[in-house]
Amino acid sequence: MQQVVVHKKKRIKKNQKEQLKNTKYGYLLFQNVDQIKVFYVVGDIDIDVDQLLNKDFFNICVSINQFNKVTSMIKQPDLDFVDIFFDTNMQRQGDLSVPIRLLRDSHQSDLNSLADIIEYYNQIIQKKMKQQSQSIQQIQSIQHQLPISEPLSELDCDEYHGWNFEKSLEKAWKAVYDFKMEMKDSKNHCCYAIFKGYEYDQVKYCFGQKLDYYRHFYCLNEEQIDFLNMRKPLIFNYKYLHQYIQFVAARFKRLIMIFNQEKSERNHFRKGLKFLFEQEIDAVSVDNLTVRLKFQEYLYILSNYKNQQDDVMLVQKILPIGDKSATDILKAQRNLKSQLSEEEYNSMKNPFYGGQIYRDVIYEAQSEIFKDKFYSIVENNVYQSLQEQL
Repeated sequence: MQQVVVHKKKRIKKNQKEQLKNTKYGYLLFQNVDQIKVFYVVGDIDIDVDQLLNKDFFNICVSINQFNKVTSMIKQPDLDFVDIFFDTNMQRQGDLSVPIRLLRDSHQSDLNSLADIIEYYNQIIQKKMKQQSQSIQQIQSIQHQLPISEPLSELDCDEYHGWNFEKSLEKAWKAVYDFKMEMKDSKNHCCYAIFKGYEYDQVKYCFGQKLDYYRHFYCLNEEQIDFLNMRKPLIFNYKYLHQYIQFVAARFKRLIMIFNQEKSERNHFRKGLKFLFEQEIDAVSVDNLTVRLKFQEYLYILSNYKNQQDDVMLVQKILPIGDKSATDILKAQRNLKSQLSEEEYNSMKNPFYGGQIYRDVIYEAQSEIFKDKFYSIVENNVYQSLQEQL
């Protein structure tokens, strides 16, 4: 039996050689595989060039990161909060020349402006990489050997005084707890992120947010929320491409600002959560309902390292413009949608439905506008992408 198998193998091998001979001088067809142009660069930022170059789509579902692996998740039902922890050892790209070139090759003014911002950031990063003259051994040789009996001040939170990420976390968790208690009974959405500092980089360690955003904007149940967070935590949905471009640009501008800050300016943010900036945004749900909101960001610099980037904490609050929360506005819009759907159904049963009385031009035009705005869930890219992930 073994001999039969050997003979079969020999025949197969012989046939394969004959096929190679036959194709050696013939025509071989190769299928070109398009490369996914998504780059994970220093600063814990992913640049999705594929999406940026695609002018035909809208409703962009933004993840907290497309590359960082989720290691664990903790839910706090009493606070309606979830904390998501990431692997901080992911490799990041230090040279940003390729995404910059791809954006410039698009010959689009908005993407060219974004390329200018990324190129300036790249210059700063390259300069920082060259400035790493002091080694870990040198730092350890001048590090204070005696234990510190009193708590360090904000200005002493450096590697020379034995400061490390674990000590930064102690400060961060206290601020996180206070932040969660502040937002506990609020209907407004909020989130935070803690970043661990490296030589010339900052990597996301933990991200937390209120669960109501997933329920009201993504229409997910508890099981779906858990499943999605363990795979690809979502933070926002942008309806238009220019909003996504602004989002990517803002992430680079924030890091440029931190890199270029004078020491005295950074010390201001070492005293606790301090206001950073504010802007208005359009939050879009999966059923294509839009709510105008106020986006506020706060910064807390947790360390004062001399030869590496600081550990930091960012807090984001999404507040309503007016006296109604985003949840209340979405509920009101969905109730209106439901009532109009019921009225339209009842109208169809009217014997005069096809008559002139229901063919008013203004009424039909208004109906079409309303349908485009509120009934496009079937064509909604976010809804489809969520369905694929779930």
